[in-house]
Amino acid sequence: MSDSPTPAASGQRIPTSTLLAAAQADGAVQIPLLYIPLGDSAKVAIKVQVSVDGWNNGQPVTQFYEFDTGGKGFWLDSTTISTSGVTSPGTVETLYTSGNYYSGPAAAATVSFPGAVVPTGTGTPAITAEVGLITTFDQYPQGSMIQSTDPLVVVSRATGKQVYPKAASFPIFTECYGDFGASLNPTAGPPSLSNPTAGFPSLLSVLAQYLPTRSGLETGFIVSVPTGEGDTGWLILGVGSQLSALFTTVVTMNPGTPDSFTLPNGSTVPTYSEQVINADVTLGKQNLPSLGICLDTGCPHVVLHGGTSLVITNAGQNMGPLTITVGATQLMQTDTYATMPSPATPDGPGYINTGVQNFMPFQVLYNIATGKLYLS
Repeated sequence: MSDSPTPAASGQRIPTSTLLAAAQADGAVQIPLLYIPLGDSAKVAIKVQVSVDGWNNGQPVTQFYEFDTGGKGFWLDSTTISTSGVTSPGTVETLYTSGNYYSGPAAAATVSFPGAVVPTGTGTPAITAEVGLITTFDQYPQGSMIQSTDPLVVVSRATGKQVYPKAASFPIFTECYGDFGASLNPTAGPPSLSNPTAGFPSLLSVLAQYLPTRSGLETGFIVSVPTGEGDTGWLILGVGSQLSALFTTVVTMNPGTPDSFTLPNGSTVPTYSEQVINADVTLGKQNLPSLGICLDTGCPHVVLHGGTSLVITNAGQNMGPLTITVGATQLMQTDTYATMPSPATPDGPGYINTGVQNFMPFQVLYNIATGKLYLS
């Protein structure tokens, strides 16, 4: 391989063989991703092994989890495993736009990846991070949100009226026993449905807490999703010069609030917003410059979330052709999308979740150390 690999043309996928060869040359770990058909779209899954002191009789649990770049923290099914022996700093919870609600104790875990390809000279990843052990799994109506003025109430984003859940069970999407969140934004820690009197622990993606030990690798990862049944996708841990050289478009990631997260060893890593980048949007006859974009493998379709700039009055409202551009790169052009109305209580300008479809024509590199995001 040459010192400077040839990048893909802007907006094209890097051939898998080229991507994996660069990862091998850099000494980056390569983890398979599974394609799960879901109607006219797909879900992506990752196989993970988790060990927690005092849990599952001291034995590791190995399962598939949804690989979710829009999700915060790692949440795993413990609805049939007692958590009575687990030492926990407190209860954690999350509510997804899909309506899935998870709650349970936070716990320190060791996370590893069966099936990972580990180059010679690179240590096998065994990441220590706090995770959420799901003891309550409920399903609210799609588009629900925790009320900003009362964290003990869940309401419809569209109407502001209170909504109620039904009990749910695993697996989800036929294969998955929780959500392996890869968002670089941590969960918040105010009072909550599950812990109404105090703050609760904050969780951050396991991937953001992987600190490469091999010289020349920076903290970060690459997402190359599988594009169909029978295709293997890849998560690459660690970012080196050979990998970076394959990508054509570079964007600055939006900082998180707060902008850093303290790891179990006392060191800190930077965090980034759920709307990880901004892009220029044309929607029908509207021009919306520098709108927030959530790159989300966990969302099966493109979803427009209304706000004060991206004003949406009705669910399902079609507002004309959508074009999203980052610099000179057209990220997406479509007239097929879902819409979530602007909330009754304004909470920002609105944003677009580009869904898993955005990852089909592109690979995405997140360099956590430098705060840059790369598109192939």
